Amino acid sequence: MNRGEYSVILDQASWRFQAAVNRDAAERYFRAIHDQVGDCPPPDKPDYLFSNANTSGTTIRVRYSLRCEKQPLTEEIIFEIEDGLPRLDKYQASVPFELK
Repeated sequence: MNRGEYSVILDQASWRFQAAVNRDAAERYFRAIHDQVGDCPPPDKPDYLFSNANTSGTTIRVRYSLRCEKQPLTEEIIFEIEDGLPRLDKYQASVPFELK
């Protein structure tokens, strides 16, 4: 997100994520988060990491607490393994904002 490559994030997301979101709204969402918190350093380690593998697939849930340029950010990200790669399936940020 620091580089503003929101379309790349969406292009590499899981098919479920892509089907569930409006692309323009998702890009505005990511941009609004970045505008509010500024650049964030890479996390040292996750607050927690949970993975679940079963006959339906593999899911990885991770939470990061970041000390960003303008304010702290907590991200909760769920990845679904598709074609052997982790794909963004859900994303939630701790910052309140309004989409414009």
